[in-house]
Amino acid sequence: MKILNLLTKTVIAVCLVPMLLSGCKKDKKADPKPDEPAEEFTKEILNIIPKHTIDSLRSFGMVINEGTTPPNLEGSYYTNDSNCFFDNSNFVKIGKWRGNYTYKFYNQKNEDLTIDIDYEIDGRTDVANGVGSFISGNGNKFSAFFVTKGIARGINYKSLTIISGTKTAEGITNWTDCLRITEKDADPTNILINVSGTRIFKEDDELATFAFGNQQKTLSIKHFKSGLSR
Repeated sequence: MKILNLLTKTVIAVCLVPMLLSGCKKDKKADPKPDEPAEEFTKEILNIIPKHTIDSLRSFGMVINEGTTPPNLEGSYYTNDSNCFFDNSNFVKIGKWRGNYTYKFYNQKNEDLTIDIDYEIDGRTDVANGVGSFISGNGNKFSAFFVTKGIARGINYKSLTIISGTKTAEGITNWTDCLRITEKDADPTNILINVSGTRIFKEDDELATFAFGNQQKTLSIKHFKSGLSR
């Protein structure tokens, strides 16, 4: 009888082993299913621009490309035909041509989806170096997001810039960018653009030139209207 009881206990113990193992497998996080939607934007991007603001900007005509596999953007680009086609600020500039900007993209890290950007306007009245940015996109389409802080006429402000386009061998086509004021100090006489004021620009010739090494292609300047900074 003792031998039978021992065998019975042994059998029960052996049967419990696969049950415990299967229990461990159930606790393991399931892998994403192939048909689940891909991540649109990283949490870092959504921390500086919530989804409802992205949707709002899209409704204004701003191109914002989602995804986590953007193209390699490193290089320099020149914009000289940027036309303001949307402006809901207190200083409306719709139809105005902006000053010519050079943008340099470098130090792209696809594992973090970050990139650094330098930019300057011709004449260097608006210059920034090493601006850390987040990027999104798929295939050849991308969007870059960065926040800058500055002082204008003694007033501290913070702004969000988004640059979008499609990378090609010629440069970046469908270049669209916007400037949105997100914060500013007291401005009782409304010297600066109002908070949430947004300007959206698009390259009129649909191409931002791409620099190959020290060689830069130049575009003919079709318009000679007075420009404006971002």
